[in-house]
Amino acid sequence: MDPLSRRTVLGACAGIAAGLSGCLSDDDSTADDTNDEFRAETEREVDLSDIRLVNHADEPYDVNVLVEHAAAFVHWATYEIDPASDGGGATVDVSLPDESGETVVHVRVGDEFTSTVLAERYGGRCARVMGVVGSDGSPSIFQGAGECDGEEAEDE
Repeated sequence: MDPLSRRTVLGACAGIAAGLSGCLSDDDSTADDTNDEFRAETEREVDLSDIRLVNHADEPYDVNVLVEHAAAFVHWATYEIDPASDGGGATVDVSLPDESGETVVHVRVGDEFTSTVLAERYGGRCARVMGVVGSDGSPSIFQGAGECDGEEAEDE
């Protein structure tokens, strides 16, 4: 079998790139309109619908939730979360100021903590955060599209 020539490989790559160029473009005017409408109402880069806390361990844990917005803490509280198998869990509502700034959610369990920056994925939209205590007692954070002011944001 003859090896592929450089010219054949380059020609195939150019054809693939041309075929995918429309698929890879970031021209979503609907998303841009949604972001513009949100930013016209507020200077915030992201809105936070809620933070849900779930404990998958067999014992209750104290979970510290800190929300930082524009380099200032806007929420800092500790919640005792019973195991999910016992119906434990909590929903934390946080109101963010209207000023512009990055929003970071921190979750701490014992000496371990984890953080997530919301604007990196949900800039100009509504986000929901879930803080999870794993079966070993370690914290994790998950994000998804949230619902703010009765309108559900689409997840990407």
